[in-house]
Amino acid sequence: MHHMSLLDDDGKIHKRIVKFAFMKAPHTSIAMFSEVLKFIQEWNIEDKLFAIILDNASNNNAMVKLL
Repeated sequence: MHHMSLLDDDGKIHKRIVKFAFMKAPHTSIAMFSEVLKFIQEWNIEDKLFAIILDNASNNNAMVKLL
């Protein structure tokens, strides 16, 4: 599950659960990066993305560095 905050054209922040995705193991940072980047680009929200909320798993931290 991906929680994100999106910024609208008026500068207001909207928090949304934007996607549930099943990923086959292993959940590497590169695999997670590819999945997150794919839907960010598909939905054309690159310039509207404000935050991604994750736990502190090392793969999550590495994925964020790739983003």
